Amino acid sequence: MRNIVLAIIFAFVFFGCTPKQVVQLKMPGQQQQQQIQTQPKVVDEDKTTVVEEFQPIEVFETDVKEQIMDNSGSSLDMQNIDMTKAKIKIAFVYPTLLDKYARTAINTMLGYLTYQESDHNLMILSTSDESLNSIKTAFSKLEDANISKVIALYSPKALDSLNQVANGNFEVYLPLIEKNDSIDNDNLIFGSISYEDQLKKLSYQSNGQNVIFSQNTFISRNIKNAYDNVVGNSSYEREIGNSEKNFNNIVKSSRLGGSSFFINLDLMKTAMVLSQLSANNINPSNILLTQNNFDTRILTLTQDHDRQKALFANSIDKVDSKLTDIVSNFGGNIEYEWVDYSVLVGTNYLYYGGNSKVVPTRVVNNKVEYEPKLYKAAAYGFVEVR
Repeated sequence: MRNIVLAIIFAFVFFGCTPKQVVQLKMPGQQQQQQIQTQPKVVDEDKTTVVEEFQPIEVFETDVKEQIMDNSGSSLDMQNIDMTKAKIKIAFVYPTLLDKYARTAINTMLGYLTYQESDHNLMILSTSDESLNSIKTAFSKLEDANISKVIALYSPKALDSLNQVANGNFEVYLPLIEKNDSIDNDNLIFGSISYEDQLKKLSYQSNGQNVIFSQNTFISRNIKNAYDNVVGNSSYEREIGNSEKNFNNIVKSSRLGGSSFFINLDLMKTAMVLSQLSANNINPSNILLTQNNFDTRILTLTQDHDRQKALFANSIDKVDSKLTDIVSNFGGNIEYEWVDYSVLVGTNYLYYGGNSKVVPTRVVNNKVEYEPKLYKAAAYGFVEVR
């Protein structure tokens, strides 16, 4: 009995003192990082792998970095993949300068493909820039992988280059680019929302005495150009500096009262202007905002009375709640982020080889037909104005 007790004590001491194995995780930014990283998380019940984050890599001018995602959202070695076994082979190509939008766009695609419960291979390629040479290199890799369906997240500056590489071997969806009548290429599908269409919808609510506040950012300049094309006339215009903080003096003008107030600012500046209008007892006829401000954060940044006369244009349509939840679990936002929603429309179209009831927004003549609708901000969300 004494020997047994001694043996138990010895075993306890031996194993208790044995060093435990430590696994060191490579964090973003370490020198050995070679490709986009994902941190998976398993969702209860449906066991869906969730991509929470990936970190784009630095690449040289003509480099193209590639990655394959399998059904679980895990990264696979390109050399060991039999691409012929997948029911759908699709690629996502983007320049690193747009990695902010690429993160959630990829998550949206993974969420959609998981919703479909399909065998799939998602190939991700990042280019260092939007030059013709970089895009050619990327599409050459797609041809080698025998992938014809492509989501290409490039700005309108890359349209001519994309037009040159999108031959009959490809079907290319462009989430950020509106259809250009000068481009005659049936292999390109244009998926951007139209700020002009939204401003037309908003202009019907104007009383003709128009005021517009803008700022010097890429999105604001685009919306201002659309405003000039659609609305044109203004009784008062003001550009707010990106670093400007004193909003009290900005709204002190006799010309603002009773006007139709177009706000073309980022979310924080919009909230400041709305608050100052109330604080200075400026009573506009209405306040008109585009997709840029259709964001639930506006509800927490402003008071109810600040938003009482605000109308928001929104081109995002409603989809099945299960699809919305799955995409959300992956890190996409197809309710309020129009780039994610555009990617969803494109992925659905390429998946079915045409329109389907899964996503109500349709592609017609190689262009996505969005239907802008107007919403008011309620206490806990947005309510459509019919």
